[in-house]
Amino acid sequence: MPAPIGLKTAGPHVELQGVNEQLLSFAAVLDRIHQILFNTQMVITSARDGMHAPSSRHEMGLALDIRTIDKDAEGNMVFLTMLNYAARIMPITTFDERNLPGSPHLHIEWHGE
Repeated sequence: MPAPIGLKTAGPHVELQGVNEQLLSFAAVLDRIHQILFNTQMVITSARDGMHAPSSRHEMGLALDIRTIDKDAEGNMVFLTMLNYAARIMPITTFDERNLPGSPHLHIEWHGE
């Protein structure tokens, strides 16, 4: 399934089919803010694909990973601050996973109905 209009993925391996619609809508808003801040699209690096922790919400279509290597430390801090602020009004949890092994990224999860 191609990314919804306005969303960019890291490649065809990123599985967006079956991802929660509200989470994708939230990601579309984040993408627009990312474009305003950095003049480039936000990149979703993982959705229902890939290897994740056993308790991960990815397989259920309730989590997305967002690329961070396309921004410097200051840009990532700006984006993470904006993300955390935006997530306060939604049933969204965010995790800064830039320090974990593998590809550094920001992780967002949907916790609504």
